[in-house]
Order: sequence, then C-alpha cells, then structure tokens
Amino acid sequence: MDRWSPMACLPLASLTPSGLLEMDMKDGEVELMRRGDMEIRSTMTDPMVPIMASTTSTSDSTGSYSAASTAGKKWIDRDENLKVSLTTHRLVFFQDENHQRNVRFLHLSNVHHVEASGGGSGFMGGMISSPKLSVNSYMGDLQLVFRSGGAAKDRDDLLKFLQKALERRAWEVQHRLKEQKKASQEIAKRKVGVVCTVCLHVLYFYIHCIFPDILFLLHNIL
Repeated sequence: MDRWSPMACLPLASLTPSGLLEMDMKDGEVELMRRGDMEIRSTMTDPMVPIMASTTSTSDSTGSYSAASTAGKKWIDRDENLKVSLTTHRLVFFQDENHQRNVRFLHLSNVHHVEASGGGSGFMGGMISSPKLSVNSYMGDLQLVFRSGGAAKDRDDLLKFLQKALERRAWEVQHRLKEQKKASQEIAKRKVGVVCTVCLHVLYFYIHCIFPDILFLLHNIL
C-alpha cells in the first residue's frame, strides 16, 4: 500500500543540476548549518495534508500549492534517516531513498514557535529520551528527533541558529528594500511635480504680468 508522511506535506525544494539545494540568491539566502541522522514526526492529531509535488520552489508562498489525493494511501506520521539544513530562510529536509533524492522545505515565515525537549540523562548516564525540537508552523506541527552521537549538541545548535534566523527575518529584507525604493521614487515624483507647478506659476506670472509691461515700455521707447 502506498503511504504519505510529513515529507509529502511540505513543498518540494529546487535543486541545482548537480543535486545541491538551490538557494534564493535574489533574496540573499545562505546556509547556516547542516546536520544528519535525524527524523521528523507529525505531532498533530489528524494526518497532515499532502501537497502536489509537480512544482519546485524556494519561496514562502503556501497558497500556490494544491492538495494531493490520499485515496488508497496509509498515513505514516514520521520520516526517518534524514538530513536537515538550516538557511536564513528555510528548514530543508533531505531524504535519499532508493537512489533518489527527495528534498522538502519549511519556510521560516510559516514558523510561529520552537521549543526543545528530551535529551535528559538517566541514572547510568544514558539518555532517557532522544533530543527533540518541536516546530509549530502554519504548515503543521512537527517534531525533529536527533539520533547522532552528538544528538543533544546537534539539537541545541539548530535551536540557537533557528531562533536567530527567526528573529532576524532575513527573507523580509529584500521586500523592505523594495518598499523603501518605491517610497523614495514616489517622493521624488512628488518633488518633480511640485517643481513643475512652481515653474508654471512663475511662467504664468511673467507672461501675464511682466511681459505686457515690457512690451508697453518698448513701444513707448521706439
């Protein structure tokens, strides 16, 4: 039976011809860190909604994606053996399965809360539970579970960089610059309009007030 899982409910990321993640260079996106040996789980009561994977993207637009059919498919609430990359704009998940690369992303503009849990030590020094990072978003609520030998550090590093990225909101910089440029252009247009209006008034004054007097004087002299 076919299945769908959290990865199928995230947008498909664009890749370069060599299979690397394609960054949104126009928007100043850069990679902050990457870690492996982790999984993602859905913590929602109901299954997440899968989306059509016919298009790839680097954007934060979630309204442009259509829901995929779940007919004849079984919901699995987790994806294992993943790698995660954090950029200034996105959380990106890499899945290499059957010699195929599946890369999905969660844009940080959709994230509204992150919280660490798990990773505590037991009586004999072992971990009671795996280090986890809960990510609540408008795309769905996910839990990132870290499995590597340095799982607790991986989780803590990702949380630190993720919180900074969410605070800085780098994906909004280009939009703000565009808005500032637009506002400056509008101000410049208004200034030009004011100058033209003043020039017209001055010209009107000379034509209707000064010029007739000059003609009268010239007529008397000649």
